[in-house]
Amino acid sequence: MAISCVFTRSVYHVAELSQGFQGTLANQEVTFMILEGAMIFIAAGAQTLLQPGYCFQKSWDAADFSTSRTKKMDIKEGVAVSDMNSFDESGESKYK
Repeated sequence: MAISCVFTRSVYHVAELSQGFQGTLANQEVTFMILEGAMIFIAAGAQTLLQPGYCFQKSWDAADFSTSRTKKMDIKEGVAVSDMNSFDESGESKYK
């Protein structure tokens, strides 16, 4: 929905500016408000209300996307996932 609104707005701008700033389409305020403001308003509303977390539901959690730079913790053992591949001097894994 958001993509089609932004695309509609872009097509309007191309048509508007093809006639120049003094063209008839460039000087129609109602058309401008609908195809400029309303399209962006709908696109922003769609991105806000229908964000991927709601649309993908449980699939979003299963994807395990990380948006932070902090280490993920293994809840059972309290060990950071990035530390699980750490080895000691003998080449043995520190965590088994």
